[in-house]
This record gives sequence, structure tokens and C-alpha cells, in this order.
Amino acid sequence: MASTSGSGVSQVAVNALTNVLPAAPVADSRQRVTVTNNSTGASVPIEVGALTPVAPNFFTQHDFQTNGDINLGDHRISLRFAYDRFRAPLVSAFPLPVFTGGQQFDAKSAMVSDVYSIRPNIINEFRAGYRRSQLATGVPNISPPGNLDVYPNLIIEQLGGLELGPDGNSPQSSVLNQYQWVDNLSILKGAHNFKLGVDARLWIAPSAFLPRERAEFRYSSLDKFVKDAVPDNLALRGVGDGSFAGNQKGVFWFVQDDWKLHPRLTLNVGLRYEFITNPRDDAKQAINSAADLQNPMNTSLAPLLFRVPRQDINNFGPRIGFAWDIFGDHRTAMRGGFAIAYDVVFQNLPSLQLPPQLQQELGVEQACVSLTPKPSWCPAPSPNPAVPYNEEFIIANGRNFLANAGLPGTFVPQTLSPADARAGTQGLIVDTVAPKTETWSLSVQRELGTNYGLELRYVGTRGISLPAQIRRNAAQVPSDNLFLPTFFNTSDVPVNVSSTAPSLAGFQNAAVRPYAADEFVSNITAFDPVASSTYHGGSVELTRRFSSLGGWGNGVFLRTGYTFSKAIDNATNELFTSAVNPRRPENFLNLQGERGRSTIDHPHKFTIAAIYELPKYTGGSAWLGTALNQWQVSASYIAESGQPVTALSFIDANGNGDAAGDRAIFNSGFTAPNTATDVNAVCRNAGTGATSIVAPDVCGAGTTVGYVAVNPAAQYVRARPGARTNVGRNTLDSPGLNNWNISFFKKTRMTERAWIEFRADLQNVFNHGQAILGSGNISGFNTNAINGTDLVFVGDNPNFLRAQNVLTNGGSNSPFSGIVTGRNAGFRRFVQFGLKVRF
Repeated sequence: MASTSGSGVSQVAVNALTNVLPAAPVADSRQRVTVTNNSTGASVPIEVGALTPVAPNFFTQHDFQTNGDINLGDHRISLRFAYDRFRAPLVSAFPLPVFTGGQQFDAKSAMVSDVYSIRPNIINEFRAGYRRSQLATGVPNISPPGNLDVYPNLIIEQLGGLELGPDGNSPQSSVLNQYQWVDNLSILKGAHNFKLGVDARLWIAPSAFLPRERAEFRYSSLDKFVKDAVPDNLALRGVGDGSFAGNQKGVFWFVQDDWKLHPRLTLNVGLRYEFITNPRDDAKQAINSAADLQNPMNTSLAPLLFRVPRQDINNFGPRIGFAWDIFGDHRTAMRGGFAIAYDVVFQNLPSLQLPPQLQQELGVEQACVSLTPKPSWCPAPSPNPAVPYNEEFIIANGRNFLANAGLPGTFVPQTLSPADARAGTQGLIVDTVAPKTETWSLSVQRELGTNYGLELRYVGTRGISLPAQIRRNAAQVPSDNLFLPTFFNTSDVPVNVSSTAPSLAGFQNAAVRPYAADEFVSNITAFDPVASSTYHGGSVELTRRFSSLGGWGNGVFLRTGYTFSKAIDNATNELFTSAVNPRRPENFLNLQGERGRSTIDHPHKFTIAAIYELPKYTGGSAWLGTALNQWQVSASYIAESGQPVTALSFIDANGNGDAAGDRAIFNSGFTAPNTATDVNAVCRNAGTGATSIVAPDVCGAGTTVGYVAVNPAAQYVRARPGARTNVGRNTLDSPGLNNWNISFFKKTRMTERAWIEFRADLQNVFNHGQAILGSGNISGFNTNAINGTDLVFVGDNPNFLRAQNVLTNGGSNSPFSGIVTGRNAGFRRFVQFGLKVRF
């Protein structure tokens, strides 16, 4: 079609696909992908087949550690030094060798400690340490499509989030120098064991990272992409200076007392205080003071003040606990406690919100309105003055985006007028509020006989002041009456619709940014401390010891446990760490509407673990004794519930300019469970009011008055622009983990003061294929499921909730999307060998 005049298909865009993707060997008949021929209006089916992309993925790591100890009277001096070196390819989201970059990490640390026995009942421990770490990631040198100056990240949502381009967070680099001084004092006096200490730290931490430095372009459909339209789901490019000095100082102190109230009852009480200064370059926000807004035109809005953020100085953490020997027989113990603790606001959050005088994220509206000269793909304004020249208009009318260089990367730092400063402001560094956690627990342990142990345990936590990514100036549609209906059956569509009925054009034109009257035109992203969480978990654990098995070995230790838990929150991901759990709420004005299962909610977890010491060789051969003795085998089994995921439409349905969190529509009359469908447009004839059902791209915004499901039997229906969603966050489940692991360990003494330790670890030892999100290992899940969008994409998607078709290796670099086969689905066996020399 690219060679057919008037079809609208761009050769530049087609080449962007064919230059890096091979043709699929077989077409998948389940995939329904079409491209409209502009000259004829016909929908042309595009054959889509299965690809299993492969890129080299390995790592080289060197670790060195040396320790030294010396006793000098009442002093015990210890010295430690460690060095680590890591190198690996940096595989892209869709793993192709052409997009593979590199990553490296180096770390070295040194520490000296002195344990001083001042008196038999008074001990002081002093430690001083230094650690330096360096991280860097890079991208390959690859020619970009069209006239782009760098290869961006190109995402086509219709193909399950197919992403072309190097790692989306590269290039970047950081250095961390940490200096630490610790002093702890312990005093035994009567029934009291007092402990107090202080910890002082200094961090010198320069970094360089400009978000979306190479640009990110997201398209809702293949049709949009191959016609080289302006990306309709996202088009942003970071420009300016990405350097950030995260230098900080920290002081921590604690006091506690273990008070033996009774031979059977010990009470622990304590208090901890934590203070960490804000990163040094947080103060750069004051450069943008010209944009300060003390009194918004809309008096219901909060002021926007771009000053040096305030520090959090009120982080006191009391704690209390007890241990009770219930019956006085030392066989049954009850333990419980309550504590308040604080986390830190990690530096990624302020470093992403630097002022426009230093860096900006250029979008299509800003490029077409503010740049001189404007990019040649920008459309001319409408001759109708009532039609606003905004992002929706530019997306609908812009052409030849990639061919005409996309978003430029040039940026000139400058002193801005108040109006220009407000127009360029895209983020706000809020006053620091440390995330706070309240934890309470109660457990009972009981010895059963001589070799059994049983523990029942309950743990609860409450998270307060957790950061959530909020766009304070996201567009809002002022009235619910402007939203469009979505019908599940064509028979429900009215034959005629009044000329006063809401239309898509009316919906889009009504969207207004809250601070637009005050000259702020961007989202103004802030990581506000407004999120919260709760966790309740109950567990039972049984242990069994076999002290001796006679000729079969020296002993076996068995441990089995089951945990039932529930984790609830209204924001889990602050940044783009998961494509199946949105990083931003669907509605920034209704965070309570996000309350649901947390991304880390795995209600059921069952484990079995065993450690077995092999029998000792008693023959006469010293060589065989060295080879066969001191072997230990450990095995474990874990079964765990899958990660919650969200049914997502991947399109801006509610008109706030953000497609990340927009969910789907639940069809209460479904007859095909766990299926999804797209919608057609209900198109109103401007003259007669008669309705017709056509593809969404065929009906213009002015005459689109609703939507109707393509498949009325589907359980989930896509929410198109102007539609109202009704599906909750994290209401679906991904597959769980079912895994056996085994490890072999041998210790061989070479001399009196030197020995060698060998180990071999096999995760998923039986190579049982498991289509899981994140990476499953011996301990559970890594929930950073950056891929797998086809699992949750609600649309014309036969792979919806079909994990075996989507997740082909379960890792964070899973080959995914609607064009991936599931024949080799599953987290596969992982084997690791280790050798350690001690002397």
C-alpha cells in the first residue's frame, strides 16, 4: 500500500518495521489487524504472524572480598574490603540484537570496626566505612527512521505494545560515594539491657539522566503508525540538561531497653529518629520562581510555588514489643510488637521534575505552538476560530511525523519571563514527606516433642504518605453529561440521535486544564505524598529435625509454611516499572477510585524447604574422602498466587490527556469469559440524525455520538475517547508460580587455614514452563513486569488473559505482544555455579 498513490501509507513508517523485523513464517488467523486505504476507504486486512525474538543476554561478574580481624586486649578490630565488577548486554523491551545496548556496574567498599569491651557489662562498637558505586547504561549506534536525529522508542499498542528501539531508560549514568560513621553502646544493668547509638552518613551522588532523551512515540494502532500520523497515545521528548547532584546528609539515632519484667516476660521499648537532608539539586527548583502562582484564577485550586522544597524533620519512630514464655517450660513463646518506621523519597522523583530553565519534555502541542520555526508536520490552524489549536487537533490533522524529523532535541537554557516560565513548567518538586509505615505483629511458637516446631504468626502494616504520580494540571472534562454511551449490542443503538446529543468533538473541546487561565499549559507532574496501603497476613510454619539418619547422613532439616495475605493500596508504581499495572491513576481527582489490590498482592504462598547433609565416606581412600565428604543438598518448592493486573484500554478515554491508567468497560451480559473486544463508532448523520455503525476512524469527531461492542459476548469492552469506564484497578490475575529449586554445597579444607567452597544452584530444576510476569526465582516474584501488555490490552486482542501466548520466558525482557508465539512459554531452568576461596 505504501507504493499506492493516495493510500496514506508512508514508506518511511513501513521501512521502520521491515528494516528490523523479519517476516513471520506463518500468519495468525486470530489476529484482526486492518489498515484503511485512504483513497478507497476500504479496510485492508494485514496478516500478522508469530515471532520469537532472540537477543544475546548474559553477564560477566567479578567479586573480590578480603577480611581481617585482630584482638588487642579489650579491642577487637575488623577490616573489610570488597570489589564488584558487572558487565552485561542491555536487552531492549522487544529483544532484538540491533537494539541491544550495554550496562556496567562497579562497586568498591572499605570498612573498619572496633568492638571495645569497656567493662564486663558495657560494650561499645564503632564502625567507619566508605562505598563507591558507578552505574552506566548505553544504547547502540543505529540509524533512525525517516529524518529523525536519534532512534526513539516506537510503541504500537494494537500489537500488544510492540516496542521498537533500545532500552527506554538509556542512556544514563550515576556515581554514589557514601561515607558512614556508626557508634553503638550496650549497657547491662540489673533487669535492663540498654542500647543506644548514632549513625551519620554523607552521600555525594552525581547522576546524568534526561527522561525520554531519545523520545517516546506511542501509537494506538498499526494504521496510525504506517500512515506516519502524529502519535495519538503519547509523543514526548526530553530536551535540556539531565545532570542532578543528589548529595545528601543523614543523621539517625536510637535508644532502646530490653527490660526483663519477669523471668517469663521481657518488654522491649525504643525510640528511633531519622533525618535526611533533601538532595542538593532540589534547590534548583527556585530557578523557576518566576512561575510562582499564589492566587489561582480558580480559587478552588492550590497555589503553585516553585521554591526550595522544605525538609522533613519530624520522623520519630517509637516501638514496643514483648516476649512471653506462656507456661514457663521454655517450649511455648508468644511475641508481639508495634513499630513506626520511615522510608526515603528516592532521588528519581525530584530529578524528573527539574525546572524548564534547565530541561523540558517537548510534546506535540508545545512544539507546534511555541517553537520557531515549527516542525513541518504541524497542521495549519482550522479556518473555524471556534476549533482550538490543541493537542487533539494536531494529532487528528498532523502528517508525515517521522519523515519530517518528529520532535526536535534542541534546547537553549534561558531566563524566562513569568508567562514563558509557566508555559514551560512541567513538574513540581513538592515538600519532602517521608513515607511512613506502621507495623504490628503477634506470633506463637511451640515446640512439639523434641524435633518439631510450630509457629502461628500474624503481621499487619499500614503505609501512610506514600508517593503517587499526580498530574496537577491534567485536562478535565467539566460535565458527566458530555461523555458518550457504549452499547454492548447493536440492537441497543438508537435509530436516530438528536442534534443536541453529546459528540466526541464536544467532549474533546470541553477538556480544559485547571491552571490554563494562569498560563500553565503542561501537566505539572508531582509526586504527592497522598497514597496509602494496608497489609494483613497470617502464616503457619512447621519445622522438623532429623538429628541423624544413621548410614544415610548426619541429618535433615525440613521447613514448610503457608501464608494467606491481602495487600491493598491506591498506588503501587510511581514510575514506569510495569506495563500491566498503571503508574498513574485513571482520574487524578479521584485517588480513592484507585483503591484495590496492590501489585504485590499474592494472597496464597506455600513453601517447602529441606537441607540434607550427605553421609560421610568412611573408606580408606583420602582422595575419595576429600571428594565425597562435606556435601550438603538443599531443595525448595514454592507455589504462589499470580500478580494482579488491570484491564487497560491503552487510550485516553476520559479526556485528561493521559492513556496510562484508562481502564475498560465490564459487560455484565457477557457469555464468553476472559475475552475482550474493541468497539465501532455510532455515527450520526448531520442532516437526518440517523445513526450508522462504522469503524471509529471512519466517523469524524463531530458526528461520533457513541460506541458499540464489536463482539457482544466479550466480557471486557474497550473504552474509546469519551467513554466511561467501570472496571476497577488490579481486578484480574496473572498466572502463579509453581517452582522446584535445588542447590548443592561442598566445603573442602585445603590447609588448616584455607578452604574452598563450591555451590551449584538450579532454579526451576525440572524446567517446568511457567508463563509468569516479572521473574520468578527461589524466593518469589520480581513484580517489575515491564512487558506483557497484550495480556491486559482490551481491544481486538485474542491474547487477552492468554498468558501462554504472551509471556514466553517470564523475565523482565520477555518477548511479548500480539505477534509472539506461546509454544515455548514459561520461566525456564536457571543454573548458577559459585566458587569461593577462604583463607
